[in-house]
Amino acid sequence: MEDDASLQKALQRLLEGVGYRLDLFGSAEQLLAFCRRHPGLAGQEQLCLVMDHRLPGRSGVEVQQEVHDLLGAPPVIFISGEVDTHSLNQAWRQGAKEFLLKPFQPDDLLAALDKVFAAAVSNPDPQTQARLRLLTRRERQVLDCVVRGQTNQQTSEELHICLRTVKMHRSRLMQKLGLNNLPDLVRFYERSRS
Repeated sequence: MEDDASLQKALQRLLEGVGYRLDLFGSAEQLLAFCRRHPGLAGQEQLCLVMDHRLPGRSGVEVQQEVHDLLGAPPVIFISGEVDTHSLNQAWRQGAKEFLLKPFQPDDLLAALDKVFAAAVSNPDPQTQARLRLLTRRERQVLDCVVRGQTNQQTSEELHICLRTVKMHRSRLMQKLGLNNLPDLVRFYERSRS
C-alpha cells in the first residue's frame, strides 16, 4: 500500500514484471476494507504486505496491527522516507520482516520478498497443519495423488475407487482447505511438507 501514485505505479511494474500477483491500495481504508471482505486470505496463499510507513491520518504500524487483527499475521515489508526508532521498534515487535528506506533499489525489495517467501516455505504455518487435520484419510490420499500430477483416472486406479468417488473427495478436500484452484492447492501442499 502506497499513497504516492507514481511510486505505486513503479512498484506495480517491478513486481508484476517478475511475476508477483498484486492488489494495490492507495489508502489504509482501502486495504482494511479488502481484508474485511477476504478474512481467509492469509491461510489460502502466500501473502506479503508492502506498505508505506507514513500514511495519511495514521501510521503503518497502526495499519499493521489492524491487518493482524483481521488476517492473522501476514508478513509486512515497510517502505518509508524516514523513520524514528520508536516506530521501527514497534514495527519489528509486531512482526515486520523488512524496513526499506526511500529511495531504495528495486533489487532490495525483490530480495526482501524472496526472503519472506523462502521463510514461509521453510516454516510451515500452524493454520496449514490444522486445516490438513480436517481431511479424512481418503481425502489425504487423493490430495497426495493430485499434487503428484495424477489425473482423476490415475488416482482412481491407484486407490482402487471409482472415478466419481475421486471427484467427490477432491471437491470436498478443496472445500475443507478453502482453496479454489490447483495452483493454490500445490502451494498449500508445499507449505505443509516443509
